[in-house]
Amino acid sequence: MNPTAINTRYRPMSRTKSTIAGFSLVELMIGMTLGLVGMLIVAQVMSTNASFQASTNAAGEAQTVGNLSLYTIERDLKQAGFGISTPALLGCQLTGWNNSSSSIISQPLYPANIDDGANADDSDSITIAYGTSETHMGAVPLAAAYDGSGADINVQNRFGYFVGDFFVLAQITNPATNCVLGQITAIPTTSLTALSHTATAKNYNRAGGESIDFSAQIAEFYNLGAGFTFNTYSVNANHQLLQRSNLSGNSAAIAENVFVFKARFGHDSDGDGTVDTWDTVLPTTTVNWGRTTNVRIGLVVKTPQREADVVTASPLQLWPDGPTVTLSTEDQHYRYRTYNSVVPIRNMIWRTF
Repeated sequence: MNPTAINTRYRPMSRTKSTIAGFSLVELMIGMTLGLVGMLIVAQVMSTNASFQASTNAAGEAQTVGNLSLYTIERDLKQAGFGISTPALLGCQLTGWNNSSSSIISQPLYPANIDDGANADDSDSITIAYGTSETHMGAVPLAAAYDGSGADINVQNRFGYFVGDFFVLAQITNPATNCVLGQITAIPTTSLTALSHTATAKNYNRAGGESIDFSAQIAEFYNLGAGFTFNTYSVNANHQLLQRSNLSGNSAAIAENVFVFKARFGHDSDGDGTVDTWDTVLPTTTVNWGRTTNVRIGLVVKTPQREADVVTASPLQLWPDGPTVTLSTEDQHYRYRTYNSVVPIRNMIWRTF
């Protein structure tokens, strides 16, 4: 027998018990437990991250809403009173007609007018008016009496007036009477003093006129430009900041989640050049308007993200020493941002009575 021959007889490999047993039940349970703990940790991290992200997005949205809202109102306030700051127009009952809606325009004319909310926690509203004429800011006396009809109006000097410009007629001897709003529709070449205001040519002329008489040399004609603005800002029940045109009657929502809006006049009651009183009292005389130099506006924006815990204390103050708003228990689960600005009524400061 060849000693070097290979033994081809099958010899099964010996296997120990440990090589074929696999994982025990205890080992499987430990592994599953560790896996579940890991999954819970990952889920908690993702949930926390999503919550932080939602809060960050909500804060960013609130900041955008607050800045946009404040800028829009502030922009109008900076122009308040332009072209209407004379005694004959302050507080006159502006009377006009909107042909598109067949509705009457009737509202006191002031550079700014604050209307208190029904309750301390309700939003205020503010009405702002200003003209836009670039060529004619002063009043022009009537050259002839006007009978309040649809006939042409004759002024002493019509330089700087253009078709499409808004105008206001006022009786300077009695500022409390109605002042009439209209639009210039033509500048007749056959006359050096006439201005036409035909009802069919522009939206804010009433057929037949407003039937209010104005005397020659006593009544005054004011040019408010083609972009005369007469807006009211308020907050509705859905917490939308609304801009309403008192001319067209149309309203537009310019911001969401505005929880409350407040406004205050700044009065220099002792004439020392420093505001010492903040309130909603409307100046009714030229002297008081001369001492009302600023308007302070503030608003609170509510973030849409509800937190599990109470995160905001009540009451919430809009600005230092300013008005406050009471929050319900549910409202305290939301975060808020406050915005405020002091706006000088510069056209009232610069005017000459």
